[in-house]
Amino acid sequence: MASRTSPWGAELSPRNRTARKKSPADQGPVEAGSEADTGRSQADHPPVTAGHNLLPDVDGRSAWSRKKRILVASFISDLGGKSEVSTAERILADKSATLTLQLEQLEAKLAEGDHTHTTLDLYARGCGHLQRMLKAMGISRRAKNVSPGSSALLELYRLEGKLQPDEDHDE
Repeated sequence: MASRTSPWGAELSPRNRTARKKSPADQGPVEAGSEADTGRSQADHPPVTAGHNLLPDVDGRSAWSRKKRILVASFISDLGGKSEVSTAERILADKSATLTLQLEQLEAKLAEGDHTHTTLDLYARGCGHLQRMLKAMGISRRAKNVSPGSSALLELYRLEGKLQPDEDHDE
């Protein structure tokens, strides 16, 4: 189990530095620092940690944690990037990533032969929940252009063997 204080001492620990309340006598001129030092609580906004700190005493270096960070970043990218995402969308992206990883674990159970009613029910309900969360975030299906003459349709014909790869039809 890891120590709750940093190797450089409790006074300099990031947890204690930001959480420690200063008395009015200790407060001097305000220095410009990171958001962790100044905090957003001055503007009555709690800090949003969705996708950053999973749980207080959980190591974020596991494979599961890395996959979750990648999924959260992908969802946020699909929504337009960090600057365009609201707090609610960031939280939904975090929860959607968690649900996606849990569904992957259920898929692994199914692939190993666990076809019990419980596992199938959990998987089906999880898929429905994930679909609703993705819709709430605004991530939706985008149809490809397969109208006559589009490159997607020509590629489909090539894959089906109806066109040879060297044939170029611009009809």
